[in-house]
Amino acid sequence: MDLQRDNLGFMLSDVWRLIKRVFDDALKGSGLTLAQARALLYISTHQGIQQVELAELPEVGQMTLARLLDELASAGLVERRTDPNDGRVNQMFLSAEGLRQIRTVEKVADVVRIRAMQGLNEEQINGAYKALRSMRDNLASTASLFDNTESSAKRKKRAARILPGTILATSKEKSLRMGRDGATRTPRR
Repeated sequence: MDLQRDNLGFMLSDVWRLIKRVFDDALKGSGLTLAQARALLYISTHQGIQQVELAELPEVGQMTLARLLDELASAGLVERRTDPNDGRVNQMFLSAEGLRQIRTVEKVADVVRIRAMQGLNEEQINGAYKALRSMRDNLASTASLFDNTESSAKRKKRAARILPGTILATSKEKSLRMGRDGATRTPRR
């Protein structure tokens, strides 16, 4: 086993890089990039979303988003409309052409998903989704652990409540450690 390549972070990064590559290759000819396709998909399920809310999408910063939405609007795929309750705010909607492009994006996404899951049975696929959801939820709930406005001692104390048995645990929890396999261990005395 190659520990460098079998590291969770490396594997997730490799899978995401390969998904992006296959997705981009499959989108060739559509005039869309993966980032544009993701924005379109998100807007399609959140019609009227404010532009600033879209900036919270992973891998999309405020400046990148503005340029991305300009490109989508220029291509006639999205429409910016002024929020009727706040004239300073833009809401995003798909145009008729945007809706047609969504069908293409969904077909490509299906092909990529099928290719990625090739050789896995239904139980393995469900297990992979369940594990990834759990990892995402675990990490999302600990994202604020590393907020620099809080003292180190307070962060460690909160981490110990959320992540008992890890190296972030308080001295009370230090008898527990996680092994490389993720199993919680009690050290021998």
